[in-house]
Amino acid sequence: TGTVKAANEIEAEGLLVKHNLIALEIASEKGKAAFSINIHRKISAKDKAIFARQLSTMISAGLPLAKAIKVTSAQASNPQLKTIYQSIYKDLEEGLSFSNALARHPQTFDKVFVSVVNAGENTGKLDVVLKQLADQLENDNNFIGKVRGAMYYPGFILVALVGIGAYMLMVVIPQLKSIFDQAGAKLPIATRMLLAMSDFLRTKWWMVLVILIFLGVIFKYWASSSSGKKTKDQLQLKVPGIGKLFDGIYMYRFSKIMSMLIGAGVPLLDALKIGGSVMNNSLYEKSITKAASQVERGVPLSVQLSKDSVFPPFIGQMVAVGEETGQLDGVLSKVADYYEEATDQAIMTIYTLSEPAVLLLMGVGVAFLVF
Repeated sequence: TGTVKAANEIEAEGLLVKHNLIALEIASEKGKAAFSINIHRKISAKDKAIFARQLSTMISAGLPLAKAIKVTSAQASNPQLKTIYQSIYKDLEEGLSFSNALARHPQTFDKVFVSVVNAGENTGKLDVVLKQLADQLENDNNFIGKVRGAMYYPGFILVALVGIGAYMLMVVIPQLKSIFDQAGAKLPIATRMLLAMSDFLRTKWWMVLVILIFLGVIFKYWASSSSGKKTKDQLQLKVPGIGKLFDGIYMYRFSKIMSMLIGAGVPLLDALKIGGSVMNNSLYEKSITKAASQVERGVPLSVQLSKDSVFPPFIGQMVAVGEETGQLDGVLSKVADYYEEATDQAIMTIYTLSEPAVLLLMGVGVAFLVF
């Protein structure tokens, strides 16, 4: 009598057989699901990079994997991370492979992470692939940081503009209203509009708040639906200026993920299926899934990518070079570097143009209030 941690009864039986035990009866334990859901939350890319680099260093120094996990767990300052690492350590002690133990935390370790680790276990190069994972996660974190950083300035200015406008309408304009009333003159239409907006905001502010919350919930529900997600993904790539930026981001992600998976020894077909599932864009996911089905039929990947309108011709041409030279992972890595540099330039362009655009918007707002 006892318990084992397993995804299903078949896996549980396999674990018992490894320990020379034959089960007469296997049943799932009640009341554990809610707790496991609470501990399986996302952690940052930086945390995962530190985790992978620490393991790589300890394993390359000759420390057994389970011991390395235990040391990493003891060093974790975040209670949530400590719980996840302890769970992985227990799974290793019960006979699970490292990749299977990681796969039990899908909200923390995605398919790319698990697949690369699995390939490293199969080839005996776990320390090498963990170091590559750490480098990739750190590079991705820096890349995403640049994209978000470019949006912080205009976002901050717009929030400040809305805040100042609300303050003017709720505090300053009401004080001026008494002066207008004493003057007794007929006010211009723009002034009357401003006073009406001020009165409405002061007396019906709760209604504005309810409407904004309602619209936010509706938008979130729509964006999570299949039709809404598809429309949102299409708009990302069609908005002038921003579309080119998102296209570069997705091409960078595709090239980098495929390069890392193929370089780790993951078969091309499996790499495509994994890469498509983590693109976070339904259009690219559909195109990559179609490419995987064509590759399974014997069609070269470069041929299918060249036919697909979602992928730039440059991608198909470079993949063809990689297929001909037998260095597809290296070629895709260079493609990722190219798109990283191109995206950096696009970010700088957007940042440069956003400053005068935001200042112009502020000027229009201030001019309206003054008028």
